[in-house]
Amino acid sequence: MRRAAWLTLGVLLGSIGSLAAPAGLRAQAWTRAQGAGFAALSYRSITANAFMAPDGTKRELPTTFRQHSIGFYGEVGIIDRYLTLSVDGEPFRYAQLDEQGATYGLGDLRVGAFTGVLVAPFHLALGAQLGLPSGDPRPNGPPGDVEAQQVARSLPTGDGEWDVNLRAVAGHSFGNTGNYPLSHWVVGDVGYWVRTRGFFDAITYRAEIGTKIAREVWDRFALILRIAGVQSFAGKNAGAGFIGLGDGVSYTSWSVDLMATIHPQFGIIIGVDGAFRGMSVPAAPAYKITLFTSFGS
Repeated sequence: MRRAAWLTLGVLLGSIGSLAAPAGLRAQAWTRAQGAGFAALSYRSITANAFMAPDGTKRELPTTFRQHSIGFYGEVGIIDRYLTLSVDGEPFRYAQLDEQGATYGLGDLRVGAFTGVLVAPFHLALGAQLGLPSGDPRPNGPPGDVEAQQVARSLPTGDGEWDVNLRAVAGHSFGNTGNYPLSHWVVGDVGYWVRTRGFFDAITYRAEIGTKIAREVWDRFALILRIAGVQSFAGKNAGAGFIGLGDGVSYTSWSVDLMATIHPQFGIIIGVDGAFRGMSVPAAPAYKITLFTSFGS
């Protein structure tokens, strides 16, 4: 079977680039100084026996679905405050339906640009991300094998479209005053996702809070809680897929991450995310681990 892969729940919006925070994890709302940057590499895994159908109901899959993916996010400051460029995507994805077949390959990529609008009383950045159809929306199975073709087509590596997500990202950090031992950051993110190929447009959104204990040694660790999602204007006209790609995909997801800073320019994040509700997405949590680094000021 020709190999491909798929886009798991949360990658549409909860990519590594969503890890916005002060200091080492500043991203998007906190635009970069010229020459400063951030990069992260992640691994995600999901195992599902059911999916959320286009009508929002949970339905069983005929066999167990498994997915493994490697994700990348990077950004660099070009002009202090006013221009930060980003790139993200999945250089490798593997998807499998037990006893039916597996696909793997390159997925869709995105490039973006953000500009800082405000730095006080909070940070506000506006940006746009261009989706590149680098993945395969219709992978092929062996010629003449109708069943294998159907399995391969159910596990695309991309949605096959050029798209643009226009975003506004706000962030603010506070705490660690007087006897209060905690420091926090909060992020709010809303976007309008312009889609092509006849797909319905969508609204994207994210709310995040990060917390650290502002004491020596303990300040190396942070807890990050996040709610993110996509709301397609397709409503119940969503496609019949189950992997989070294509027209009409909608969901509201939760995420819990634990970050550890090993070195001032290097750290690790472990976490889990899932969905409160969804349409055309797998019904199972995803487990993830991320290595990140920052450079410059």
